[in-house]
Amino acid sequence: AVLKDDLQPSVITVAYGTNDWSGVNNEKLEANATGFFAALRANYPHTPIVMLAPVWRGDWQRERPAVAFRQIPEIFEKIAAQVGNAYVVDCFDAIPHDKANYSPDVLHPNDAGFKHYAGNAYQAIQKYL
Repeated sequence: AVLKDDLQPSVITVAYGTNDWSGVNNEKLEANATGFFAALRANYPHTPIVMLAPVWRGDWQRERPAVAFRQIPEIFEKIAAQVGNAYVVDCFDAIPHDKANYSPDVLHPNDAGFKHYAGNAYQAIQKYL
């Protein structure tokens, strides 16, 4: 089965990147995410899933074919309700919105950014375990 291995995780975390948001329309973004999380649920029917919505990026306000960047957590909430035993963490503020925490493209966190992300995401996930 897709996305299945021999592990029996106590929790599954998925950090959503923004490539889909950058290049597809709403329907495709939602279909891609729904398919992915439905496959996880089918293969791990009793494991909590924590959906980490995207971190801030320098061009988050730029218009794209998909929903506004800040609407992604809403889409994830809808999908979480469909798959059940799934939770959304809005990570927009998990990394301070400072270029010092990002690579020169201001889209990808650098080591300092990932340090913030790891600590803040871990703290947020704790309430679902």
